[in-house]
Order: sequence, then structure tokens, then C-alpha cells
Amino acid sequence: MIRRQHTASALKAVNMDRLRFGFTLLELLLVLAILGIMATLSWPRLLTTLKQQTLQGNVEQVRQVLDHARVRAVEEGRTLQLRFEPHGRRYVVLPQEPADQTAAASTTTTFSKAGPRVEPFRIYQLAEDCHFHVDNALLSGQTTVSERLGDPWTSQIENAMGAQDVSWSAPILYYPDGSATDGKLVVMDRSRRYIKLNVRGLTGAVYAAPQALMSEKLGETGG
Repeated sequence: MIRRQHTASALKAVNMDRLRFGFTLLELLLVLAILGIMATLSWPRLLTTLKQQTLQGNVEQVRQVLDHARVRAVEEGRTLQLRFEPHGRRYVVLPQEPADQTAAASTTTTFSKAGPRVEPFRIYQLAEDCHFHVDNALLSGQTTVSERLGDPWTSQIENAMGAQDVSWSAPILYYPDGSATDGKLVVMDRSRRYIKLNVRGLTGAVYAAPQALMSEKLGETGG
């Protein structure tokens, strides 16, 4: 009698284990289904956030280059210019005049004797998903005439390959006293989100406007 009760208890325990395993598997499937639904719902928002961060990161890089151009113009005592590639990804900082090449050489020699060597000029580039947008509705009051740079300028760029074939924007100038010419740049991504950078002439400071979205109708913007 006792053996039968023991056998029945053992069978009951085995059946309970099987039942418990079945519920665990069902719960796992339910959790996976819920996670899949949540991932499907959150992916577009996550993708949007990543794109916004990419745009903001590129804008921050441009802002830092602009700030550095102002500081460098003051430290080197000469006027520098920043130009960008309209509807393209490249931008560059250079002396205002080709004649500054001689001054740059002498400045480099002076700095090399007293301390660190003066850094060379170079072309910077936005990420593939971003470009400099040119639109009269966003850049009102600023000329968008572009021009190419000749050898006197490109010879001063360390990564100047192909620079002569680029049509560059009108320059934003930085003066030795820390001031600049008023200027605007618009960085836009493939989703037509953009951030406008404003250069204040009196102080040479750079301010970024809030991120916005351009509608399909040119010149019409919305938040």
C-alpha cells in the first residue's frame, strides 16, 4: 500500500514538472511576442532619434571649427575665411588672401622656435547623411554666389585633393580682433531635418537654432 502511494506521488510529481515546463515555455513565447511588438513600435522612434543625433553631431563639429577659426585668427593676427560646399559636405578654413602664405610660413617658423608648430589648414567633411543646404528662404540676406579656389589657396591645404574642382560658398571672415562677418550655414539630413548656424559679426560667436523640419514645399518649414 505504501509502495503504491509512493509510486502515485512520484507520477504526480512528474506530471506537475511537465505541466510546469509547459507553462514556462508558454510564458517565454508570450514574453518574446511582447518584446517583438515593443521593438516594432519603438524602432521608428529609435531610428528618428539616431538621425537627430547624427545631425546634431555634425552641427556641433561645424560649430567647433567655426569657433576654432575665430580663436586662430586672433592668435595668428590675420584674417581667416571659412567656406562650405553648397549642397555638398565639405568645408574649409583658409587665409583670406593668398599673400598670407608667406606670413603663414614665417608664423610657422616663429611658433616652431617658441613652442608648438602651427597646424596646417585642412578640408573638413560632414557625415554621408548630411549636407550644407542652400535656400533663400533660410539664408535670406546672404549671398549664395559660389566660386572656385586657385592654387595659392589650395596649396595651403594638407588634404587638398579635388579642392580646385569644388564650387565654394562666399566666405565668412574672421578678423584678428575676434569679430567676423555675419554669416549663416544650414546643415540638413536626408529626412529634411535641418539646423541653422548663425555667426554674429560683432563677437564672432556661433549660435545654433533649434532643429526644424522642411516640408516638401520649398521654403515652408515646420517644427
